[in-house]
Amino acid sequence: VVDFGVLFVLTDWFGVYYLVSATASFILSAIVNYTLNRNWTFRSNGQRRKQVPIFLTIAILGILLNNNIMYVSVEHWHLHYLWAKVIAAAIVTIWNFFGNKYLTFKL
Repeated sequence: VVDFGVLFVLTDWFGVYYLVSATASFILSAIVNYTLNRNWTFRSNGQRRKQVPIFLTIAILGILLNNNIMYVSVEHWHLHYLWAKVIAAAIVTIWNFFGNKYLTFKL
């Protein structure tokens, strides 16, 4: 919700370039994602100082994957940026879940 909401508002209401909006929305949603994953999904009690760098690495790779999928989908396949985001979100969600499950929150 955070990712799509911020992407839409920045792009449609404020006219921000969709890849800039996608990056900002992804960063904000990653912050929410870390908190929810730590406290609810994986119920981790691990040390944050060890978890955060791994989480950030997974998130940065996720941003790169997200933006590349969106760019190809919009610029080459001529999809609307929100449809491109649906495709990117489906793929990146899987990446983030397994990366965090097996790396970040195992600590």
